[in-house]
Amino acid sequence: MGYAAISPVVYYPNSGQISYYSSVDVVFHTNATANATAAFNTMLRGDENTLSSLANKVDNSQRISNYPLLDETDEIATDYVIITSNDFVDEFEVLADFKNRRGVSTIIETVENIAASFTGVDLQDKIRNYIIYAYGEWSIDYVLLAADDEILPHRGLYASAYTYTDDDIASDLYYGGLDGNWNNDGDSYWGEIGEDDLEPEVAVGRAAIDASTEAVNFINKQIMYQQSPVSQECDNALFVGEELWSDVYCEWTFGATYKDEVRLGSSNHGYTTVGLPTTFETTTLYDLTICPSSWSAMGNLLPLLNSGFNFVNHLGHSNVTYCMRFNNSDVNDVNFTNDGVNHGFWVGYSQGCYDGSFDNRTTSGSYTEDCICEVFATIQHGPAGFIGNSRYGWGDHQSTNGSSQYFDRQFFDAIFGEDITRIGPANDDSKVDNIWAISYAANRWCYYELNVFGDPELDLWTDVPQT
Repeated sequence: MGYAAISPVVYYPNSGQISYYSSVDVVFHTNATANATAAFNTMLRGDENTLSSLANKVDNSQRISNYPLLDETDEIATDYVIITSNDFVDEFEVLADFKNRRGVSTIIETVENIAASFTGVDLQDKIRNYIIYAYGEWSIDYVLLAADDEILPHRGLYASAYTYTDDDIASDLYYGGLDGNWNNDGDSYWGEIGEDDLEPEVAVGRAAIDASTEAVNFINKQIMYQQSPVSQECDNALFVGEELWSDVYCEWTFGATYKDEVRLGSSNHGYTTVGLPTTFETTTLYDLTICPSSWSAMGNLLPLLNSGFNFVNHLGHSNVTYCMRFNNSDVNDVNFTNDGVNHGFWVGYSQGCYDGSFDNRTTSGSYTEDCICEVFATIQHGPAGFIGNSRYGWGDHQSTNGSSQYFDRQFFDAIFGEDITRIGPANDDSKVDNIWAISYAANRWCYYELNVFGDPELDLWTDVPQT
């Protein structure tokens, strides 16, 4: 597929006039490349679901009929692969059994077996080659990386934004985008422009666990969220916004303004996204409404989180061990009491910097304890899933045109505007829908850094279940 951003507006600087074209004919001239041919021959599954998905994404859907259609009667289908270590196979058998009972064909593979059986320049390459094999042989749709980074290592990707450059953005997109090898020129920089695959073939989530108790907690929350939700809370959402910046002119920027675009929907900055439906009960906790005071995590936010929400959407300053004004030491099962029975598990999304740094790298380049998204995902209570940034989140002073906002808005648009209700595909769709703006500001950086801490097939509740 090819993407193009077209602006039918012309500005004449001498006169200060602006004109626009009311209609535009666009002609694309294409040539086959070696990479495209290889992708067509090895990655196009040709199953009905894949071709239907393509038809919904492109303008020339009539060409889909030219693609070969797979004879699915001969297909050995596996929907979901859990990759873990030998130490955690028994724990993840529980999740695999749950998936299989629900009709999601699921298998478990160990990283030890992958390392011994597949070729690659390093362990990351071997794991990805296994996923490519599973995609081609079994038509998988989901991969759960069920171990922490020291067991299932990330591929560090390269991006630059403004005066910042990072060649080690911790990204699981590498394991989902299966075309090419992400390093065409063989240098030390992976994911440079033109080396990437921005259209993932499989949805990837991570259970960043390194202990049996963490695995059990993670699995229980995935199962309980899907199987026995607290029904009356399934249409509740909480939006949390902090003061972001103030300057010498007392011009302030608040997360509340960003969050309201997500909550209500918006057509600002050249793209349109829907908000939450009017059937949802939304609650806001904004510094803006109590300025110059500010809300506190333990005094204001914690009671709300314990009272039961389905979605929690946050914008504020964060770091590896700090998010929503909580420190890692605050995130425990004494403070967080929503147990999935009295009050439900929630799904979190944060634009904060480094809160999803699952390789534990800090802004200075040193390494610390587990990131706070990992801690949230592996305690007994709290969230069933969380999407967070492994590196800097990106906003914009005195504007809501920050790069992270593009993805936040599109994530909720995927759920409520496009009916993509599984967390992994919704996160992927939030990225694909921003390909048109990939060169804007820090959008590529954000594309790489947003990872799912949770089961990628987790089906998000969008209404109160009907009995």
